[in-house]
Amino acid sequence: MLAKFAQVEALQWLEPLAGDAWHYRRRARLAVHYDAKRQQFKMGFRAPKSKRITVIDACLVLAESLNKLIAPLQHLLPQLELVKQLGHVELIEFEHQVVVLLRLREWPTASDQNHLEQFSKTYNVAIWCDSEQQLAPLSTSEPLSYRTVGMSIHCSPTNFIQAHRQLSEIMVEQALTWLDIQPSDKVLELYAGSGNFSLPMALAGAQVTAIEGVASMVDQLKANAHRAQVNLAAFCTDLEQSWSSQAWSNEQYTKVLLDPARAGAPHAIQEVATRQPQRIVYVSCAPDTLARDAKVLKESGYQLKQAQVVDMFPQTHHIEVMTLFERE
Repeated sequence: MLAKFAQVEALQWLEPLAGDAWHYRRRARLAVHYDAKRQQFKMGFRAPKSKRITVIDACLVLAESLNKLIAPLQHLLPQLELVKQLGHVELIEFEHQVVVLLRLREWPTASDQNHLEQFSKTYNVAIWCDSEQQLAPLSTSEPLSYRTVGMSIHCSPTNFIQAHRQLSEIMVEQALTWLDIQPSDKVLELYAGSGNFSLPMALAGAQVTAIEGVASMVDQLKANAHRAQVNLAAFCTDLEQSWSSQAWSNEQYTKVLLDPARAGAPHAIQEVATRQPQRIVYVSCAPDTLARDAKVLKESGYQLKQAQVVDMFPQTHHIEVMTLFERE
């Protein structure tokens, strides 16, 4: 796709990064529907291009710690009052804790809380509720975290984390290798999230500026940087708007890393290209928007030195692609 749509050829394609092909996924969102008239409850995945729910009691790509919760939840949830206002259920495997996240309109009743807390003790999971009033655990919960290279990152259950628990760290290690961080480097990271890439870069000795569009994640990134005692500044900015009023954009960065959503970085890549950093690592979950943005870099004097497919979603057609661009 890079060659076809952007006329960009990588000098070297590395062997794909791959991990476990089954039971690898550490997060899943399950659709739910309760038919009060028939008193029928459904929980599962939505069929392709449809609102129809395919009921499941197990999933071969889910981590075993999540898989074993599906059948008990199928039994418990229809018995609760909250089933009538339940939006969806998320199962998430963090570093030291499994979370069941319930999306609700209103906070659970005392009776429902008692049943959920019993479920929590029986299956050793934390129950979190995300209502219109608050996002919080039902009872005291240890900090949630996931691993990146060199440290654990504290986060919220609604934060984005990479789906494949093995490949997330391996991908960060590859990015660090390509960037070849030096103590003199000023690195700009775009779409930084809670710090999966930026914190390891700072631990490697770089002066890192991390930009993220979600304010709560910026707060968590700052807190994680404080815990790690690293040289990192984080700002909340809409990267698809002009950077001209942003003080951080006036710095001279030697290297840039960006990991945007599927829409890519149509404006941000233009801003990056005009600043001419030495190296750019672009991590993409959408090859079509990567091709579009790669064309901008080529036209700005960059060469695609290396590229690598990351099989982040085995048993599906989705992939991640990592690319390394350098100034010619």
